[in-house]
Amino acid sequence: GAPSTSVQREASPVKGAKSPLVGEERTPAVLTQIVKVPLRAASTPEWRQWSAVYFPPAVNRNSRTIDVILYLHGHRTAIPGARRSIWAYLKHQCWPLREHLAASGKAAVLIAPTLDPWSKAPVLLKQGGLDRYLDAVLAATASYWSSGTAPAIRHIILAGHSGAGVLMRVLARSGNRYAALIKEVWGFDSTYSKDKDVDSTGWAAWAKAHPQSRLFIYYLRGTKTQDQAEKLRKRALPNVSVIASNAKARERIHAHFWVPIQHWGERIAASPHLRR
Repeated sequence: GAPSTSVQREASPVKGAKSPLVGEERTPAVLTQIVKVPLRAASTPEWRQWSAVYFPPAVNRNSRTIDVILYLHGHRTAIPGARRSIWAYLKHQCWPLREHLAASGKAAVLIAPTLDPWSKAPVLLKQGGLDRYLDAVLAATASYWSSGTAPAIRHIILAGHSGAGVLMRVLARSGNRYAALIKEVWGFDSTYSKDKDVDSTGWAAWAKAHPQSRLFIYYLRGTKTQDQAEKLRKRALPNVSVIASNAKARERIHAHFWVPIQHWGERIAASPHLRR
């Protein structure tokens, strides 16, 4: 990986920025805003506080409500070039999440925080943490909306990869008001739990408690995610789909890292909870 000095130098492109908006990017269209929403101690480098908010072409600036895809990345320790903020992560060849969302024609806002290198965010797990986080991110995007105020969230899709599986499961089952808006969960090769089958039992409990919501779990055969995925499949719950991923290793990068983008587009296209 890159030496830590280069990581520390990932600084705000807006010198001395006082607002939570620290940068903007117009490729891919229409706009990605990088906003500072603290998820850890203020003493950590600023880039660790960044979240990406992507507005694809289909999003209407006059909307009164929006649909949100909240994406939680996996461990950032194994892929070259992805050890920095979520901004660097989204530019990596494995995660063109924005480009595929734009191509879908669906009007969902993608929100992706910079988690720690092991996909953790203790602030999100505190009582009300998800609510405070999403409220702060939306408030930071006020300049994008015609009214100068971010719309209310209508539906949430919770998606995540690899080590983010624990965070996803806890957030989905939390008492946050936004957790009640989660209509779909997409777990990309994320069922790693070994103790007490907490992935299969936890996700089954969520699915039973939310019969109108859907859970999609992707796993790779012959890897550590298979056990919990198969145990969940055997429960035969009507709103749970467990799918063996057909992602393959490419460009000397293990198949595990290609699972999200292998299925991201089809999930967006098939979702009835995202407007066109």
